[in-house]
Amino acid sequence: MKIAFWCKEPNSLSLSAALAGIAYTTAVCFGQRSLVLHSGFNCHELESAFVEQSETLLIREELAYFYDSGIDLILNRLKFEGLGNTGIKEQMLELKKGLLYYLPGSSKSSREIYEDAFLEKGREALDLLEQMFGIVFIACGGDVDLEVNRLVFEMSDVLIVICEQLPSYNKALAEELFNIDKDKMYLVGMYDKESKYTVKNIRKELQIKKDSIGVIPYCIACRDALTDGSFISFMERNIKSTKKEKLFYFADEIKQATKKILRKAGLYEEKKD
Repeated sequence: MKIAFWCKEPNSLSLSAALAGIAYTTAVCFGQRSLVLHSGFNCHELESAFVEQSETLLIREELAYFYDSGIDLILNRLKFEGLGNTGIKEQMLELKKGLLYYLPGSSKSSREIYEDAFLEKGREALDLLEQMFGIVFIACGGDVDLEVNRLVFEMSDVLIVICEQLPSYNKALAEELFNIDKDKMYLVGMYDKESKYTVKNIRKELQIKKDSIGVIPYCIACRDALTDGSFISFMERNIKSTKKEKLFYFADEIKQATKKILRKAGLYEEKKD
């Protein structure tokens, strides 16, 4: 199963929050072995969420050990050498033992070399990753090459579109979505329930069915975790929050959104009494 997350803006924290939150919940709460990756060249927002770093170092210096690994290395090996499962596993960062993995991006090659390799071998790479991990969550930002995004959209079983609580943003989004013929699910990133521009307004504006939209609530602790590498420990502490706890609304909405996505992908059914 391949599930793509698309945001029309580059370097979107809403995209990172949605993909990281849904992937974690899918793996840990629903027991679905999952892999997370970014389809773009030199895109490292997810690394900021998953890998702790010193405040005094730039993220690429801190993550220098990724330079000779990641998706571009897999693509190049497929292109020139062939690649077995062992070679793929060596590129992974295990986030939750046996359940959740991250395939880093890399900036060793040039953008042109990477994008050419992805267009040639991306389909083969994503198919192999799906065979190994079950669910592959793919981040597609506004900074990703159009042809790369098109290939990912074409291969994906479900496309998750990131919305915002901004009418002008969603109006522009609707124009771009017109050309994307794909089964879609929508997530409102960094959602503030106190805003007058509610999820109901967004549903009406974009003509979205109720079961095809969810929200990722705004949470300052989540935002901090996405930028300092502590997202996994943040989720471990809070995903099982009870109604009396501060982050229950945040955790509950992420679980509800995850159910909708898995249901649309044919991977979840409500238990009947």
